[in-house]
Amino acid sequence: MSPNRHSIEAVSTAKKFKTPLKASVVLLTSMILAACNTTDDPSYNLDDIFSPLPGATDKEVEKAKAEAEKAKAEAEAAKAEAAKKIAEAEKAAKAEAEAAKKAIAEAEKARVEAEKATADALKAKEEAEKALEDALANAGGGDKEALQKEADRKAKIASEAAVVAKAAADAQAAALAEAQAKIQAAQAAAATAAEVAANAAIKNAPETTKSGIQSLNVNVAPLGKVYNTTTREFESTENSIIARADLASESAPGKGDGLLGKLSITTSGDNDTKLQDGFMSHKDNAEVSAVGQKLPLAYTSTYKDFGDDMRIGHIDGKADFSGAELPVSGVAVVGNATKAANMPTEGKVGYTGDATYRKLGIGNNIEFGTSVFTADFVAKNIKGDLTFANAGKIGLTAGINGNQFSGTAANNAGYSTEGGFFGGDAQYVGGVYEGNGAQGTYGAKSDKQTQADKAADEAAEKSAVAEKASAAAQAKAPS
Repeated sequence: MSPNRHSIEAVSTAKKFKTPLKASVVLLTSMILAACNTTDDPSYNLDDIFSPLPGATDKEVEKAKAEAEKAKAEAEAAKAEAAKKIAEAEKAAKAEAEAAKKAIAEAEKARVEAEKATADALKAKEEAEKALEDALANAGGGDKEALQKEADRKAKIASEAAVVAKAAADAQAAALAEAQAKIQAAQAAAATAAEVAANAAIKNAPETTKSGIQSLNVNVAPLGKVYNTTTREFESTENSIIARADLASESAPGKGDGLLGKLSITTSGDNDTKLQDGFMSHKDNAEVSAVGQKLPLAYTSTYKDFGDDMRIGHIDGKADFSGAELPVSGVAVVGNATKAANMPTEGKVGYTGDATYRKLGIGNNIEFGTSVFTADFVAKNIKGDLTFANAGKIGLTAGINGNQFSGTAANNAGYSTEGGFFGGDAQYVGGVYEGNGAQGTYGAKSDKQTQADKAADEAAEKSAVAEKASAAAQAKAPS
C-alpha cells in the first residue's frame, strides 16, 4: 500500500511509535519445505534464479542470493533434524515392540512353569498315596496308624508345595501381564501424542522476508508541525526497525524532501525488563537527523513476541531540539507474513490475544488489554474488539486483501487500522491503530491453533507418564 502521511498544526500530544519483530521459520514447516526436494542435489540453481534483474543493483542481487542460500541451508538443517527425529522414533518403537514381545514370552513361560509345578505336586501326592497303600499292604500287623500319619504328612507337604508353586507362578504371570499392559498403554499414548502433534504442526512456511506496518508520530512544536505516517515500506531485523520519519516529514507524499531522516531503532536486547502478559521493555538511545542536525533521542521500546513469527509493540521517547523536548511516538507489527497462496479461503476463524493503548505525548503510560477477532475469509473482512480497563472497548472492522487488511477511521469511530496475517498457516493476526489522540497495537493467535497446541501438550504429558509407568512395571516384573 502507499504510505499515508500528512502534517497538521501542532498539538500538545504526539503519537507513540513501537517497532518490534522477531521471526524465524518454524522447524516443522521447514521440514516440510525441505522434504519437497527428494534428491541430494538441489533442483534449482541460485545463480539462475537470482540472475540480475532489470533495474536491480549488484548489491541487491547479492543480498537476495545470500538470503536464499541461508534459507536453503536452514531447510537442509531442518531436513537432517527431521531424519534424526524419525530414526529416534523408529528406534523407540522397535524397543517397545521388543519389550512387549519379551513380556509375552515370559508370561507364557511362567504359565507353563506353573502348570508343571501343579502337575509335579499332584504327582507327588499320588506317589505318596500309593506309597501309603503299599506300606499298608505290606505292613501286616505293623503300626498302620503311624504309617497313615506319615503318609498324611507327606501328602500335606506336597499339597502345600503345589499351592505355593501355583501362587508364585500366578504372581509372576500377573506381574508380566501388568508390564505388558503398561507397555501397550505407553505405545498407545506415544502414538496418540505423535498424531496430535502432527495435527498441531504448522503445515506451511511463512514468507522469509520480514514485513509489517508502522505508524509514526513526531511532534515538532518549535516548527508548529506534527509529522506522522502509516506505512508498510520499511526495513527491520529481529531486534531493530527503521522508523520512516523521512516519509512523515515530506511536504507531500513522494516528494522526498522530508525534514527528518530515517530513524534506526533498536527494539530489544539481552537484558530487557519483563512486564505483564508476556510484554518486555527495552530502554535505549538513538539520533534523529533534522535539517543537518543530530537530535539525541531517549526512548523505551515495549514489545511482545508471538512465537517466532510476529512481534507487536510501541516506542515512545523524546528528542532534544535546542532544549525543547519533541515527543516521538510509534507503534508497529512486524513478522513473517502468511504467504498469500496459503491464506484460508473458506469459513470463519476466531483469534484471541493482546492489545495496547497509549495517549500521544511524553510521559503517558501504555495500557494493556485483550483482543478478540473473527476473520471471515468468505466475506473478506475481520472484525473484533480491543478491551481495556480504562480506555474501554474499541471496535475495529477491516477489509481483507490477500494476507493484509485495513480499516478506515470513518468505519471505526475515529480509529484507522492496518494489519495482516502472520505464520505459515495464518495462525497469528497483528496490527496497529491510531486516532482520537492515541495509538496502539494488537496481536492474537487463532483459537483453533491454541486448542491444537494445548491438546498436543496434554498428549505429550500423558505419553511421558505412561512411559514412566511402563519402565517401572518392567523393572518389577521377573526376568
